[in-house]
Formats: sequence, structure tokens, C-alpha cells
Amino acid sequence: MAWNDTDSNRPVPFWSSVRADLIAQLPPNERQRSPLGWALAAAKIGISSPGFKVALVYRFNHALVNHVGPTGRIVAGVINKATHIIYHSAISPTARLHGGLVLPHPQGITIGTEVVVGPRTWIYQNVTMGGTGGRDGQPNVGADCRIYTGAVIVGPVVVGDEVVVSPNSLVQRSVPSGSLAVGVPAAVFPKFSKAKAS
Repeated sequence: MAWNDTDSNRPVPFWSSVRADLIAQLPPNERQRSPLGWALAAAKIGISSPGFKVALVYRFNHALVNHVGPTGRIVAGVINKATHIIYHSAISPTARLHGGLVLPHPQGITIGTEVVVGPRTWIYQNVTMGGTGGRDGQPNVGADCRIYTGAVIVGPVVVGDEVVVSPNSLVQRSVPSGSLAVGVPAAVFPKFSKAKAS
């Protein structure tokens, strides 16, 4: 069954999403750890991973916007600007990025206000997702996707689960689950083998 954002009227939960983000940083064969082992891993990832830091800042901003009211929106805007200056990424606090998010290289990532991204998705550097002129709506991306360097996904498109969007591709129409999207504009190959979830 395809993933969908069933609680779209509620904020993406903070703590469970951070936990899923942290777990996703490690290969599956390295996830059997003691509490101390997890604490050490979390400290190492928190210090060394720019992508985890950017995801954590997004989650904090998302919580501020949804739970603190006008003051929260102002504070989130200031933090978002600082993140843009430091990491050159611009992720809207009102976007809905679910847990297990991995940003291997967060530089240049731009994600619009209404974008939805499913769990366990990887987004590489210089990816743009958002609106486009003349078409209302923004992308809705499924679970376990891989969106590679320089890809652009714009407009009210639905990208299914386990989709791979190749580097520098332009996606302007919906992509079914388990597909590869490649090129400008992107051609879709529905028989592509599924991306491995992690």
C-alpha cells in the first residue's frame, strides 16, 4: 500500500522524527546498539553531520511555526535565514518532511512551503522542490525515495514510493511508485527496480 500523509492537518511530530532521522544516518547493520552506544552515535552524528543539523533545525522551526504562534514564526524565520547563510539551504518551516530524512550534503537544497516528503527519503545537494508559475500546488513525494544532486521537482506532482530521481532531472509530472525519473523534462521508466529502503 502506498504511503500517504494521513495526518496532514497536524504538525509532523518532533521527537519521533528526530529519532527516525538519527537512525537513518546509520546503515541497518550498525543499528543494534546499547543505549550508551546510541548516545555516542548521536553525539558523533550531531557534531559531524551537516545534513542532520539542517534537518534538526528544520524540525525545530516546524515546531515553532505550528506550536508557538506569531512569535514562533518570527523566530523560525530568523533561524531559517541563519541556516541559509551557513549551509546555503532553504527549507520552509511549513513544509512537511517526515522522519528518517537524510540530507547527505545539504548545501543548496530549496524546499517550498507546501512540499510533502515521505519517511526515509534521501535528498542530495542543490535539489529544488516547490511551486511553478501558472500551476497551483507543490510536490508530494512518497516514502523511501532518492532525489539526487541538482534535481528539480515542481508543481502539483505526486512522486510515488521508492522513486529515484536522477541527477539534474526536471520533474513536472507525476511519477509512479518504483520508477526512475531521468532527464529534462524527466522521462519515467516504470520497470525500474525498487530503491532499497533504509
